[in-house]
Amino acid sequence: MVKATHLLCEYEENPVGVGTGKPAFSWRMEGEKDPVFQSSYQIVAALDETFNQLIWDTGRRFNGRSVCNVYDGGMPLKSATKYYWKVRLWDQDGEAGPFSAVHHFVTSLLSGGEEWEGAWITAESEADFFTSCGHYMKKEFDLPEGEIASAYLFASAHGIYEAAVNGIKAGDGILTPGWTEYQKRILFQMYDVKDLLKDKKNTICAHVGPGWYKGDLAGWIHLRGVYGHLTGFNAMLLIRYTDGRECRIVTDRSWQWRYSPAVYSEIYHGEIWDARLLSDENLHWASVKETGEPVDTLVPMDGVFVRRKETVSPKRLFYTPNGELVLDFGQNMVGWVKVRASGQAGDCVELSHGEVLDREGNFYTGNLREARQRVKYLLNGGETEVFEPHFTWQGFQYVRIDHYPGTPVLEDFTGVVIYSDLQQSGFFKCSDPLINRLEENIRWGMKGNFVDIPTDCPQRDERMGWTGDIQVFARTASYLMKTAPFFRKWLRDLQAAQLPDGGIPYVVPDILTHQDRDVRDADANHSASGWGDAAVVCPYTVYKYSGDRRFLEEAYPMMKRWVGYIENRAEDGVIWNSGYQYGDWLALDAGSGGRFGKTPNDLTATAYYAHSVELVRRAAVILGKEKDAEKYSGLSERIKKSFRKKFYDENGCLKAGTQTAHVLALAFDLAGDEFRQRTIDDLEALIDEWNGLSTGFLGTPHICHVLKENGRVDAAYRLLMKKEYPSWLYPVIKGATTIWEHWDSIRTDGSFWSDSMNSFNHYAYGCIGDWLYSTILGIDTSEEEPGYHESIVSPVPGGGITWAEGGCYTPYGLLEVKWSLDDGAFFLHVNVPANTKCRVCLPGTGETYAVGSGKHEFQCRMEREEM
Repeated sequence: MVKATHLLCEYEENPVGVGTGKPAFSWRMEGEKDPVFQSSYQIVAALDETFNQLIWDTGRRFNGRSVCNVYDGGMPLKSATKYYWKVRLWDQDGEAGPFSAVHHFVTSLLSGGEEWEGAWITAESEADFFTSCGHYMKKEFDLPEGEIASAYLFASAHGIYEAAVNGIKAGDGILTPGWTEYQKRILFQMYDVKDLLKDKKNTICAHVGPGWYKGDLAGWIHLRGVYGHLTGFNAMLLIRYTDGRECRIVTDRSWQWRYSPAVYSEIYHGEIWDARLLSDENLHWASVKETGEPVDTLVPMDGVFVRRKETVSPKRLFYTPNGELVLDFGQNMVGWVKVRASGQAGDCVELSHGEVLDREGNFYTGNLREARQRVKYLLNGGETEVFEPHFTWQGFQYVRIDHYPGTPVLEDFTGVVIYSDLQQSGFFKCSDPLINRLEENIRWGMKGNFVDIPTDCPQRDERMGWTGDIQVFARTASYLMKTAPFFRKWLRDLQAAQLPDGGIPYVVPDILTHQDRDVRDADANHSASGWGDAAVVCPYTVYKYSGDRRFLEEAYPMMKRWVGYIENRAEDGVIWNSGYQYGDWLALDAGSGGRFGKTPNDLTATAYYAHSVELVRRAAVILGKEKDAEKYSGLSERIKKSFRKKFYDENGCLKAGTQTAHVLALAFDLAGDEFRQRTIDDLEALIDEWNGLSTGFLGTPHICHVLKENGRVDAAYRLLMKKEYPSWLYPVIKGATTIWEHWDSIRTDGSFWSDSMNSFNHYAYGCIGDWLYSTILGIDTSEEEPGYHESIVSPVPGGGITWAEGGCYTPYGLLEVKWSLDDGAFFLHVNVPANTKCRVCLPGTGETYAVGSGKHEFQCRMEREEM
């Protein structure tokens, strides 16, 4: 007998706030025998738990798909409505199982701003442009008598907000509404607040701070008020009674405001909280103003909440050589410090945050640039007080205690780790503890930089969505976490940010070209290879690892426009040799202190152009767009042919003598059969010449992959296992707990790379994570059946690693791999989730086995040179 478990609607269990009228449903399958496959399914949905008011009954559908089955009922879903659903399955023998447990989902306002009744309100005027304080805005109201059937609060802000009903915070998300392309789409959140309402008198209170909307951004060019000069709030409370009546409480002039204790709050700089204002009777409530801002850009939340995810206790409290009192949390993390203190009213706690100590052991903040990362708390006085910031966060391992009433002890401080609430997918461990620490560092780097958007770094005056960084990291991210709902939001902002000519800004949300409308509308230098290619690489990667083809359907127009943008600027439509390029950013061959690698820009740009065209071709095939597929197939071949003609000499050697040039030629199949062997041989020679890596952002993600795929896995392992600079393990040996921005962020003599750009938490070089999973563990998903409907397990041992274990929580369930190597005997255990199949490839033998779900054991012999 089979049954459906782990039911999800739009990637969540029992979600509130589903923002589409055609949600997708997924489940896992359990059975009493293996292998087991789903031959058919039936989904039933209704307005009631007893399923008397049916809205959708698929009947028995002969389909093995159990991931992202999209609602196609004849009855359109209604806004702010709770629906119940369940599913039953049939196995490959036609035996039916029972219906699953009943699950539910609640739709949001499906038409977004069209259904919105609240007005944008503010406590500020233009004179407050440079202020960075918080405001409370509230509405007191009496509810009509009657039994409430449902009550949902919809809320958004120009800035960052927290909303409470009768003193209880709505939901547990933070930094809402998140950062989007505000001019085109600003998210609103939906909260079930039925249980927070009282019979008569009620209060809704919003706390609003500047955030991304009004506050300081891009400190090196001193942007402020990028989206607007006034913070604001907008909300609608929709209450439905059992007798059919409705009541709406909306933001309007009847709301009141007062200053909050957040007398200063900025994302980069920190927060000053004066707790005395909580009880200051001199602060009176005044009437708000309506701003007249449009509501048609309001759309239902389509990402995931940022939440408090973990806590970290400080490991030690010590004095530096300079005599400063410092906390060491033992982990470079992102969030804030929850502090406990007691004292007199006005006593102060002040904390400064930094990532590392300098080589003398002193507290260091030089790499923060203009970001102050400082939190100050003024006590109200009386009993012990506990404080956490509201509208800011820090990247730190070390915290300097600048002021504290009394004598601080470790127990007074707790590190609160925040990041977007993504579920873990991958887990990894092997016989080498340094590689294990590397994997942990990559994971911590992802957590710290997946704070609503994929940022480049979480500490300095930047924290922006650089497209190149996430392009190189997207595959690793998809191994570590279930990233689909996170990418759904950001990719929609990427589409919204695409420029009229098809170009893609360097950062999304776009605060750089946004500053100059003439730049946005002109043929300007706003798009770079490897960065703009995120428009193609990211949606294709998310599709491949989630199995959700909606990513391709939605992104396909953007993907086409991006390669069209390049084609229009490329010489003869094939060699991209124009415009501003970052090239192989931060490659070591740039020289000491350099940022632009030596690989020619026209080579890197044309290589990535070829890669994007090939991915668009594949997307066209998947989506059944035959004419497009034919078009891009022809374009791909023309680019490859032209690439060889321009960048190779008559002897089959690349003219550019850099590692990245050779890596990209191999990774994107540009060398062709005739030049491939010479290219891989020359790449190995260049690695020997450099005694390791010299690649930057564009070459590093692919170097170990092309070595393995071309029979040089031993060379790839030598790069991975190297402990001396430059290498992935050099920072680990130096004590890093996240990934550095530079191979030598801390040099061998203990000095730092330039303060101007030296993050110690920057995930780009963490792109090696996908190699740990796809090569050491050997886990991947096939292109033909993405989302691990057909998985691949093909471990390739090496580097002296004698065992590895781990896996991925795929959309279908746990795919688990364990292997060990003992005196040439290789033992492999694979656990394949139900309703999937797996290709198992044994190392060094050429043997491949096709298996179904269940546990499988394999063994073979490996020769010494293969180990």
